[in-house]
Amino acid sequence: MTHQTGSRPFCEQRTKKTQNQAMAPSTRTQASLLLNPFLLLICSSVSSAIGQEARPRPLLRWKSTLSPANGGDQPSSPLLSWLPAKPTCSWSGIRCDTTGHVTEISLPGAGLHGMLGALNFAAFPALTKLNLTGNNTTGAIPANVTGLMYLELSGNSLSGEIPNTLPAMVRGMRYLNLSSNWLRGPMPRWLSDMREMRSFNVSNNKLTGEIHPDLFTNCPEITSFHAQTNSLAGGIPPEISNATKLQSLLLYNNRLYGQIPVEVGRLTNLRFLFRTEFPEWAYSQFGWEHDKACISGFLQQQSHWENAARNHEFD
Repeated sequence: MTHQTGSRPFCEQRTKKTQNQAMAPSTRTQASLLLNPFLLLICSSVSSAIGQEARPRPLLRWKSTLSPANGGDQPSSPLLSWLPAKPTCSWSGIRCDTTGHVTEISLPGAGLHGMLGALNFAAFPALTKLNLTGNNTTGAIPANVTGLMYLELSGNSLSGEIPNTLPAMVRGMRYLNLSSNWLRGPMPRWLSDMREMRSFNVSNNKLTGEIHPDLFTNCPEITSFHAQTNSLAGGIPPEISNATKLQSLLLYNNRLYGQIPVEVGRLTNLRFLFRTEFPEWAYSQFGWEHDKACISGFLQQQSHWENAARNHEFD
């Protein structure tokens, strides 16, 4: 039998077709494997975009709880920029890190009227700074504040006790200002657990109880301790000498009594001391000058201070 030139036997064509069919699933599998990373990348991008869109929602929910008459509708209010159509990191008072996570909420004197507890802190794991000073936020300080290094809530209408869970949540906090609120209860002893604390201010509240010695023993970095204008009682613990970096100690307008600890003379960095109207003998003894708010000058003569302090008591 003769065959036409250039033609292939039927059996060879059938074998080739069978091989092609066998290779097709393998080729599809290889293509699928090559596409998978791109699909994962696309899915990751979509997920990230969804996260970016979802991130403003906790802030917008908190904004919706604020009083419209005194909050976001004021012509100068920074909350006017808090719009869903705008990127969260471009809103007034909001700062983010390079990954787009909110790290700072700063709205001082913004006319905010509402509950601080309505802000969901758990939604901002990267938040390190919160500044709401000079507003009218109310309610208790939330117990779920986490990760903050800087908390400024002075000049509001917060009430209740300072939560005992605060040190466990924010051990790295360096600045805490809760002054000029309506906080009550004992002076928190947990300050001793916050070893990074530099500035601590709970003045102008309704705090009671004593100033515990461990407030000064475990905070080597503290430079400012303000607790004036409360209802604190008892004496000033001699352990205050352990706070060697202390520069400002304001305790006036309380119910403190007893002798001024001679250990205060060891705090050579101290510039502002105890009360607005210090006894006249102290001014002349140490060459201090009268200041509008408190004592100014350094305690450089320890032995003179100790001798003088032994013979004088609080009024």
